[in-house]
Amino acid sequence: MKRLALLLTLMASLGCATLPPCPARGGPTWTRWTSTHFSLFTDLDTEDARSALHDLEELRAAVLLAAWRRAPEPAGRTVVFDLRGWRERLVFVPAGYDASFVPNPPLHEGFIVKSGNDRDALVTETLVLALADHYGLRGKAAWFDEGLYRYLGPLHVAPDGKVTYGQVDPQLFSNATHGRLTSFENIWQEPAIQDRAQFQATTWLVVHYLFNHEATRFAAFQRQLIVTRDARAAWREVFPDLTPEVMDERLSAYVFREGEFATYEAQLPGLRYEVASAPLDDADVHAVRGLLYATTEATPAADRPARARAEVAEALRLDPTQVLAVYVQRFFLHDDETDLERPKQLVARHPDNSLAWLVLARARAVRHETAEAAEALEQVRALAGGARPAVDLDVRVARPD
Repeated sequence: MKRLALLLTLMASLGCATLPPCPARGGPTWTRWTSTHFSLFTDLDTEDARSALHDLEELRAAVLLAAWRRAPEPAGRTVVFDLRGWRERLVFVPAGYDASFVPNPPLHEGFIVKSGNDRDALVTETLVLALADHYGLRGKAAWFDEGLYRYLGPLHVAPDGKVTYGQVDPQLFSNATHGRLTSFENIWQEPAIQDRAQFQATTWLVVHYLFNHEATRFAAFQRQLIVTRDARAAWREVFPDLTPEVMDERLSAYVFREGEFATYEAQLPGLRYEVASAPLDDADVHAVRGLLYATTEATPAADRPARARAEVAEALRLDPTQVLAVYVQRFFLHDDETDLERPKQLVARHPDNSLAWLVLARARAVRHETAEAAEALEQVRALAGGARPAVDLDVRVARPD
């Protein structure tokens, strides 16, 4: 038992050691790159960072073209943390994955963690989840989230801008045709680990079927998802004839007898986006690492608070008004929640930073200062361009003709 504990301690220390030193101690330069649709925090070299940002912009445009061509642009920028190499990525992204999507409940949106400027299905899948999050679609139905990103994951963009999507995933199709399906009733909740393969195959098949045979009603269902908390009720309203029993019959017929697994092609329009960059100092880097330790799943859950707390402490030692560090401290570590002085300092120094006002709103709320908390939240909404929920959007999400 002692040998096992020693081994686990050694593995944890080795994982931590894979992070390079901060810039002031000879480590790689960290930069925040801002484009029209992304905020990219990275320690990549300049050319690799530019290439990664271009790939993200192109991939985003391709996903929107494939899934939400007639929808308005989702509001806001997608935040991406792009790490220099796989050793650094493994500290924050579970082994076996090239990228991960991390929900961020306090901000009602998530971010992407990846490494390098390579593009693969996993990177595409994380971007699908991020865009669904921006639209207010994610988190409403377990099968929709899983099926959508698995359907769009194989999407391919050719050098000439031709987008191909709707391809059959060989492994999922094999699972579906070898009896590894579960019932439609079962996919409304997250599966047990032993049922994961059936869940994946079935959710992919459901979305594939809806894209191919129910495009109009699938769009209506997505509109309902945006404005409701009851996804089952939305399904019954849009698809009253597709009971769980009928869906099971349809899916069985689709995969075994009469399925039309169409692959679609579309031409990507020319990309237009602006780029700006600014260096990050050591306090910023420690704050970023604090956020990643607090929220990502590669670090064992029991170790996350201590590692995040150490990074936050160092960030605040270097800069007592580092906004991201205070955000992590208050929202994820729940330290100093009732203190009001530091949040006041944040908004005084960073009056145009919505995150600073969010921290102030949090402190006011914890202190039961309801009116003052509401005023701070109004500032958050104003700086973020208004309320984020997509209820006000005329979202016409659908497979293109």
